[in-house]
Amino acid sequence: MPRTRPPEPVAPPRLPGARSRALGLAIGALLAASCADPPIDELAITCEGKCDGLDSVRALVADARTLGLSDLLAIGGDFATVAFDDGLGGARYASIQRHPTELYAPAAIARGADGVHDLDALVTGLAARFGDTSLSTEVNRLRAEHLARTGQRVYAESAFAVLGGLDHGWRLPTRGFGASAEVPVTLGFDAGAELELRVVSVHPHESPALVDAPLAAIKAARGFVLPRALADVGRMAPGESFALAGRGRLGVNLGVGVPILLANPLGLIAYDLVLSAGLRSVFEGQVDVQLVKLAGDAVVVDVGVRDATLAQASIALADGWGVHGLLERSVTLGGARIDLDALLDVALIGKVSDKLSLLAARAERTRTAMRMSVARLRFDLAVPDPLGGRGAALAQALHGDVRLAQALAARGDAGVVAEFDLMRSGVSAVAHVGIDLLGMRWFRHQAESEGAAVVQTPGGVLALMWDSLHRASGWLYSSSAYTRVAIGGLRFDARAPAAATGETHLVVQTEEGERYMTRDQLIDQLDSVLVAAGGVGALRAVEASGNRLEQLVDARCPLPGFGRTFYEACNVALLDAPEVATLRADALAALDRATAERAAPLRALLRDVAARRLALQAIQEPDVTLVGPQASIVVDYRLDDGALRAVFEADRTAAREQVLHVLEATQLDRLADAPAQRAAIRAAAGPLAEQMAGIHAEHAARYARLRAIDGARIEGLGAIGANAIEVRFPVDAAGRPIYARAVSQSIAQARAGVAASLFDRLRDVAATLPRLGGAPPPHAEQLVAATLLGLADPDRIELRIALTTDTSSCGSCGRRYDLAGVRSLDAYARGPAAAPLAAGLFDVDALIDAPP
Repeated sequence: MPRTRPPEPVAPPRLPGARSRALGLAIGALLAASCADPPIDELAITCEGKCDGLDSVRALVADARTLGLSDLLAIGGDFATVAFDDGLGGARYASIQRHPTELYAPAAIARGADGVHDLDALVTGLAARFGDTSLSTEVNRLRAEHLARTGQRVYAESAFAVLGGLDHGWRLPTRGFGASAEVPVTLGFDAGAELELRVVSVHPHESPALVDAPLAAIKAARGFVLPRALADVGRMAPGESFALAGRGRLGVNLGVGVPILLANPLGLIAYDLVLSAGLRSVFEGQVDVQLVKLAGDAVVVDVGVRDATLAQASIALADGWGVHGLLERSVTLGGARIDLDALLDVALIGKVSDKLSLLAARAERTRTAMRMSVARLRFDLAVPDPLGGRGAALAQALHGDVRLAQALAARGDAGVVAEFDLMRSGVSAVAHVGIDLLGMRWFRHQAESEGAAVVQTPGGVLALMWDSLHRASGWLYSSSAYTRVAIGGLRFDARAPAAATGETHLVVQTEEGERYMTRDQLIDQLDSVLVAAGGVGALRAVEASGNRLEQLVDARCPLPGFGRTFYEACNVALLDAPEVATLRADALAALDRATAERAAPLRALLRDVAARRLALQAIQEPDVTLVGPQASIVVDYRLDDGALRAVFEADRTAAREQVLHVLEATQLDRLADAPAQRAAIRAAAGPLAEQMAGIHAEHAARYARLRAIDGARIEGLGAIGANAIEVRFPVDAAGRPIYARAVSQSIAQARAGVAASLFDRLRDVAATLPRLGGAPPPHAEQLVAATLLGLADPDRIELRIALTTDTSSCGSCGRRYDLAGVRSLDAYARGPAAAPLAAGLFDVDALIDAPP
């Protein structure tokens, strides 16, 4: 007979304006076939809008508060050994340093002190690139505030190596993993392993001894380099941190406190069961542990891996070692009998293993060290500690065993918050930072090398992705390429660390290159940007005078008849004509009026784009092949979660109209009557636009259901969306589950899948577009990219356009191109409300899908 489920916590208050449904909850486990039906509790579910997909959910969720922790508490936990700490304090730093110690202070101090870096500028840069709520931004802002508030002057960052000759003792013998919980395993760093350390400390002055012998200075200032007891952690100043990395093992119960939604195999987006499970896991390889002291008595511990394997992993079938076992081993779902152990084994273990292998593949391809956060925990050492285990939990976490801390957080201990574990998220967009995550030097060097305008994408800095596109296509006679990466992940806010929110971002890149790029090819690309980012009004404003300019050039310098030579001197002379200058100025003035409501960076980008368009329209181009300069144009944008929401909230009419606007922009013969052409283009492209609008509407409905689930709260379970993962599996013709094809992902990742599917399905249809007028149809990805960009909230987008042209490549034509002002362009704009990508943890699959 089944176990009964303990009483649920008090239900959270209803959200204002939210709708409610009854949620059928089976108490405990499902009864065997011979037993009577179990009693049903009616629990409320609240969503932002409809709770579609959660109409009838059974629950097999164990109450973490009932789980005993005596096994983990018995392990105890020490901090650094006295011998190890004394050895560090007395070490000759010059022989072990990785790079010279660097000092950081507020701008007022940094300006008057040689060799001291500006901490204020670093904080500003981090906030701009990674967001106000990212851990790196939070920590460095805290450092600046601490220096401003106290008499301290500088933070010092030291990086050094500890060779195997000095016994670090950073090991923790324990049990509770694998098929037999009694088999011992040693976590932490291997005996004799070389360790890499980073220490950030605060000091009252910037003396030469601090740079030459920082470890001795740290030891003298506070009595320890690495904390030897919980009291030492409490004595660390805000912003002080340390990190250790080397060969070893991490132990974690993945999935603790994470609701797992089992999707109905016969439904599109519907969940029939919510359960809890723990994946007892040991990671082995290059691992690290990092600690930073925050304000008051708050501490953050982050454990991660760089080059590691999943050495042990098993679904917990019995209670103990920080996690409840499965309440039931099998259930009936969608008419199929499901072995939960087998299903979760494939879906959860397989997902973690895939992330590790993909991480390694990405690192190998890019030759960049990539790090994956396995778990992050926040401790508050000041709040009451009813079990007396918080110090042991912190010490164990620093030695690679986070299970006790996770269990305390799951029990509701106010002093421990488990922000995330690898079950729900993947790799941070700052994964390449690695052991420098809590430092300052790495970020400063990156800012200096990359410049002020930097866009972080799954492939790294955006300019690097452009390079990879050019390397892939080269300066060929004709080339095109595109990339789309949909990213699902979690965002963490230090002001509410337990309230993770799901996010989905979409990155799109299109590229077209030609050995001889015609004028109209370039204008088509530029017009698609104008209509997508500026709106149809912006394009009409430019083309009103711009097309008259092109018609003027055609009338004054007509193309010769058959067999006669193009008269270039006429075009060159006309470039200085007053009417040409007037038309160009009128077009830009009209654009300024049409885009007055857009944010300043986007207005500037659109003006640059329009200026290149007008320069091209001032040129006459011979009606022959192989004319024009060598050129390539890359359009690259990112839609954040809010921008994507606007895309999916657009109605069917708006989607159809945006497709038609892009086609009108790119298929128009700019020398002919525009209204008549637009009518003809609309008539010819109407069926295709309607088909694309239908695909958009289908995906918008799916996206809306997932958004509702992402924000859902179930009485007694709390928020299930961003904190949950879904498990999906297919069934065969006989209705039997196909375990080998089971997959798991967060709800945000599920939304990312819808975004990716929308782009791909639209592109399939767009590829069937016939020639509508005199010009070839746009590339399918160009039409889709401009359509989605045009549906997004312009204040939430990040956009960059790179036009690279070599006018000397076309011989004499280069003179008139140069005189007209056709030159390369690198323009970037980020909307004032656009959220940065790197403020949270995102799925590693998206990183791997990006170009190398």
